[in-house]
Formats: sequence, C-alpha cells, structure tokens
Amino acid sequence: MELFLEEINAHKNIILGHSFGGKVAALLNPDLLVLVASAGIVIPKSLKVRTKIALFKMFKFTGLSALRSLFVAPDAQGLSECMYQTFKNVINEDFSDIFRDYKGKVLLCFGEKDTATPVWSGQIMARLMHDSRWVSYSGVHYFLLKEGVSVARELEQSMDKNEV
Repeated sequence: MELFLEEINAHKNIILGHSFGGKVAALLNPDLLVLVASAGIVIPKSLKVRTKIALFKMFKFTGLSALRSLFVAPDAQGLSECMYQTFKNVINEDFSDIFRDYKGKVLLCFGEKDTATPVWSGQIMARLMHDSRWVSYSGVHYFLLKEGVSVARELEQSMDKNEV
C-alpha cells in the first residue's frame, strides 16, 4: 500500500479503513486514522463456530477434507486452501499492540448491532489509542453504506474542532 500511495502521489494525511481495511490503515500510520467497524481485536469464537471447527478437524483427520466447504465461513467461501489459511491468520491476528503504539489522531465509528466487529471491540481500540474519538451508529457491520454522510460530517466536525 505504501508503494501504491507513492506511485499515485497520494498523501497519508487521512486514511479510512473498514473491517480488515482498518488493520491495513493502521499500518500505514496516517496523521488521522478513521476506523469504521474495524477489525484488529480478536473476537472469541462462539460455541457454534468452535463445534464446526472441531467437526471439520475430525473429518479432515479421517480423510474427508473435501467437505471443507460445508464448514467454511461465508467470507471464505471459494478460497483455495492456501488463501483460506491466510484468511484464518488475518482473522486471528491481534492488533492491540499496533493500536496502542499508534501516535496519531483517531476517529472510531462502530455499529451497535455489528456482530463481525462488535462495539466492545471498538471500545477496546478507543482505550488503547491515545488521541481517539468514539462515535457509534445504530447499524450493523456495513452501516457506512447508509451513514456515509454522517460519518463524513463527524470527520469534518472533528477536524474543525481539532478534536481529531
């Protein structure tokens, strides 16, 4: 991403990242980081997910790994085994230290009904990041599709007040 931004002569003053993009945005170390339903805090797996993992491991052990597609998360459907392993590594990567070490300003926007990146994970990020501002919305993981204007307004208002 760094090379791409240089190639297109883009500056890193403000970087917005949604979900996994929040992790990428944090690594870019912009002056202002806007995290929208960002990943980065490991979410404990539900009993249902842990059961599916155990069942798949049992099938895999018995040579029935071709049944993998029945157990794969919707986000990972159709991925090759190599890409699926990469997907799992990314999902399970904890960014707490990266968030804690970030020195710029942060605007955190999370959906109150989000199950992929729950509000509590965003609140942990807010506590870890020194100069952060928290805003919640009533939506789910993709609340930005409906609340984009409101998020932009929050960003502009925060910049005007020098809060972010």
